[in-house]
Amino acid sequence: MSDVEMIQPPYWLTNQAIELISMDDYQVLQKEFMEALSEEEMKDKLPFPLHPILQEGWERMTFWFCLALSSPTALFKIFYDHIQPRFSKAHEDPAFWRITMPYWTFNAFQVIKHRVKDKEQYDASLHEAFESGSSHG
Repeated sequence: MSDVEMIQPPYWLTNQAIELISMDDYQVLQKEFMEALSEEEMKDKLPFPLHPILQEGWERMTFWFCLALSSPTALFKIFYDHIQPRFSKAHEDPAFWRITMPYWTFNAFQVIKHRVKDKEQYDASLHEAFESGSSHG
């Protein structure tokens, strides 16, 4: 993403907190804002209009990426509501988990392997406890 792609329409058009922005509400106001901006830029005959850059950012969804980067408290909500659905329709999709797994923790694969091994040992111990308990009864 280039620096110019970081320029986005204002998020505050709906007067909602970032993590509460309603896509339907925002889309209506964003369209109105973009039309007004385009008209003003045409009147002023600007050599480098901002409207096309903002429009492309909206269409490519960089608006949501930039918003997530600018608001750590809203990052997960923005990711799950606006970014992730463009790449994987549901969280149940195994591809989603394979792609995001390395970001859960450092050495995520090793952590998962260790937990699977611990679970196998626990299951074996539990099975053994019930086996020895049933032979005494």
